[in-house]
Amino acid sequence: MNGAARTWALPRVLAAAFVVGWLAVQVAVPLIQRTSSEGARPFAWQMFSRHVDVPRFKVVAADGTETEVEDWERHLGRTRLEVNFARHVPPFLCDVEPGAVAITTYRDDGSGPVARRECG
Repeated sequence: MNGAARTWALPRVLAAAFVVGWLAVQVAVPLIQRTSSEGARPFAWQMFSRHVDVPRFKVVAADGTETEVEDWERHLGRTRLEVNFARHVPPFLCDVEPGAVAITTYRDDGSGPVARRECG
């Protein structure tokens, strides 16, 4: 049988339909997310490209002085948009910062304070 005269049998039609459908989903889902939502969304093209506003944290000592924590991000790895750092980092800092009686959270630009969490 000649290659050009080959007919499409049912298995080939189903395989081709699957590949075309799969490719359509791979293009359509990110395209819909990109045009219909603002910001980074799961399964969208901008999922990892959006800037994440990471808050700043200060440790409050027993005498009331505040010291900004400079290196807490090294414990995180990649910063992700869906992680609420203001909620999850202060308990961690209470555990790892010696002498901390509280953790104060500030906005990423340093304004605030936004919240204060007592340690212990």
